[in-house]
Amino acid sequence: EDEKHVHPLQLDVINRACVMWSNPGETVLTPFMGVGSEVYGAVRNGRRGIGIELKESYYNQAVRNVATALEIPEEKQEKLLFPVDELSEASL
Repeated sequence: EDEKHVHPLQLDVINRACVMWSNPGETVLTPFMGVGSEVYGAVRNGRRGIGIELKESYYNQAVRNVATALEIPEEKQEKLLFPVDELSEASL
């Protein structure tokens, strides 16, 4: 079941911030990734993006959003999903 993010950010605002405060090829970090809008904007603007998200459904949607930005075919996107249940506090 799809769920909507509580506070979605507008991509035009994200794109503007990304271009103003980073250079092409640099890495943009977002510690509260949500559905990946900042990472999506970074990738679309020639940057790398790192996002951290606790909620598995938001993370999975972020992967799909970034895969779209990278033009990865849908059938290959499943391979990008990280098995969250394999994480443990010891591995972090």
